[in-house]
Amino acid sequence: MAIEDYFKGSSQAYGQLAGSLLAGRRKEDKKQAKRALLASTVMATFGALQNQQKQSIIDASNDVKDKYQDIFDNNEEIYNKKRGARADYLSYKENPNDYIETKAAELFNKDLELQAELGTNPYSRISKADLTPESYESAMEVLKEKRTEAKNYIEAQAGNAAVTTQTFTKFNAAAKEEYEAALAAVEDDPYKQGLIKSAFSKIFGVGEQKKMELLKTLEDAKTKRMQQESTIPYMDTVKGKEELINNQIKTGEEKASRDSFMYETKTMKLEKQEKEIIKSIEEARTKNILAGSKEEKELEDNIITAYRKGYKVSKIKELDEIQENDIPAFVSTFIKVDRIRANAPDIDPTDFLTVKERDLYDLGMGITRDDINAVEEIRNTENRLEVVSQINSMIGQETDVSKKLSMIDGNFGTDGTDATGLSSVYISNVIRAKTHLMNKYDMDDIEALQTAMDMQLEGVSIGTGGSGEYYNKGWIRKTFTSQEKTHGIEYVNPDVENLPIIPDTANLHAQNLNEYKYLQNRSYIDDEGNSQTLRPDRVGKEYTVDDEDFTVSFIVNNENKWIPSVTYK
Repeated sequence: MAIEDYFKGSSQAYGQLAGSLLAGRRKEDKKQAKRALLASTVMATFGALQNQQKQSIIDASNDVKDKYQDIFDNNEEIYNKKRGARADYLSYKENPNDYIETKAAELFNKDLELQAELGTNPYSRISKADLTPESYESAMEVLKEKRTEAKNYIEAQAGNAAVTTQTFTKFNAAAKEEYEAALAAVEDDPYKQGLIKSAFSKIFGVGEQKKMELLKTLEDAKTKRMQQESTIPYMDTVKGKEELINNQIKTGEEKASRDSFMYETKTMKLEKQEKEIIKSIEEARTKNILAGSKEEKELEDNIITAYRKGYKVSKIKELDEIQENDIPAFVSTFIKVDRIRANAPDIDPTDFLTVKERDLYDLGMGITRDDINAVEEIRNTENRLEVVSQINSMIGQETDVSKKLSMIDGNFGTDGTDATGLSSVYISNVIRAKTHLMNKYDMDDIEALQTAMDMQLEGVSIGTGGSGEYYNKGWIRKTFTSQEKTHGIEYVNPDVENLPIIPDTANLHAQNLNEYKYLQNRSYIDDEGNSQTLRPDRVGKEYTVDDEDFTVSFIVNNENKWIPSVTYK
């Protein structure tokens, strides 16, 4: 409402009148001129007060406009922010079950931990075929939580006016109504509508009632807006934004520290298991592991697992060349070498190994002691093809050798590189023995291959063993009888085969007899003319090797071990 200016021009009019009277010469005119000047001064003062009051109303109106413009802007921001929630709410009203499942999947896919473990679309990976049973059950539990979270979310939105009001005009109506009331309370205040009206209102008592009505209207409008605003969560307001972000960060950090379960597929579980097994082997402090201890058994189990799964263990480069039933002996040797190395770092620990122990250790570690590198020769495709060609030419024939070869588990393949199981190990054993024969015994390629083939055949099986020939020093080709199917093979070391039985080697020979099963499978004729195996299976069992100058006797002791004794003639 405009302010009426009752004093506009009055001061100027009285001033002009005073000037006119002063121009006269009558004494009465002089008196009237003084009254006119006084009136002009009074009117000027009232005019100034009137203008001051008018400016006060203008300033107050502008303050109201500024204050409510902030409220309008805040409302618009809140309303726009809830655009997605309004769409969610409509979807929920149309089909509650479909909405909850869709929202749960969305929440599941947004979980950063699940993304890290199951990829960019974790929800699509929830299947019994892909996940481990434990992870599947855990994922279903998490999804159940997400469904509850989705339901709680949408039901909470139902009380939010910014969600349930479908247009901004309606949402902002309460604030606009309060704004108009606040503006009226400033502009329509009867005490501010002019000095005369203000005085009139005071004299007749109507101003106080009008003022109270304006303030009551404003209070009612404000209460209505505050009721609507109370339906909007504090964190959705402009002031709550920063606090919301900080809370989300804190919640995320707490969740990360609280949640320790790692969701994994079957493939991920296998990869995790592989890393754990390899790490356990690589970091094993073998120098502190005692023979027969729990730690040795644990390391043995891990190495067997790595062997079966085909894991590549850098600490044991050629693990796949060892056969499984030799792994316990390999682990024992592996630990023994590390203990010796720790206690005597300036010596070669393999000098203290038996021949069998050194064979196993060198094989697993990929160590060659010859000029020609046995490891490289074993990996050479042409060498493997050469052995396989020899084998394939014999398999299928009605011979003892063919039967023996057929007993070996696995397939020899077509070129040796595709061989499987013990068949692959057998090929490697032949090449290894051939390389050693060429290096140390000056055999040519053809002779070394044939000799190595015959040697390694004896390591195929314990079986019924033996031949009718007397056991003596030096290596003898054997004629084998039919044997049962084997599940293991043994490397036949040329050095063991060519070890002469003399007083100086008696202890070493006894050691070999106690460790090499294929040697124990051989037979000899005892003093009574009976055929016996060299297995140390009976206390007091004995066999002797005679020479012109000495006799070496081997007797089985109470621990079922061969021990030697020498008698000189």
